[in-house]
Amino acid sequence: MPIASAAKLSPNRTTAPAPGCTPKLFAAKSHDREHAVHDELITNAPTPTIATHHGSSALTRGIRVDAYPVYMREQSEAHGTEHIFGYRIVIANQSDQAVQVVSRRWAIIDGNGKRRDVEGEGVVGQQPILEPGESFEYASFCPLPTQWGTMEGSYLLTSETGDFRAAINRFYLVAEGD
Repeated sequence: MPIASAAKLSPNRTTAPAPGCTPKLFAAKSHDREHAVHDELITNAPTPTIATHHGSSALTRGIRVDAYPVYMREQSEAHGTEHIFGYRIVIANQSDQAVQVVSRRWAIIDGNGKRRDVEGEGVVGQQPILEPGESFEYASFCPLPTQWGTMEGSYLLTSETGDFRAAINRFYLVAEGD
């Protein structure tokens, strides 16, 4: 599949409600809650300069995907039985050709072993095009009914040489201090 002719998106930070979680889960939630989680993510989501022992890094055909999770204690306490986990993803093109993020696939497993598979177009409503040396960064969140869980998956990317999947290695969602 050739890269779309849409204008290239410049690398930036973006937040959106849960690309790694099912839309149904948020359909019944209040709009105010999503804004509160979004605001906390802007303030507290780990940045790539902050190391996290629960994060992950993967390199597939020159595409590096780094994940930086954080437990959102205040949001979790405000919403009772759900634990809210934020995460920042950095997709960096270290290859010698342009790529476009077409879709995502997540496997989310809570502490009880319940698995949710989630697929969708792009990331945070975008299908960014990354030239060699560029990166795209975004933050999102995922609620779990347990104090810990994992997320892993892949991005479907397209380039002039064809489609391929870039791994998102497993990262850990841990409610530290609870």
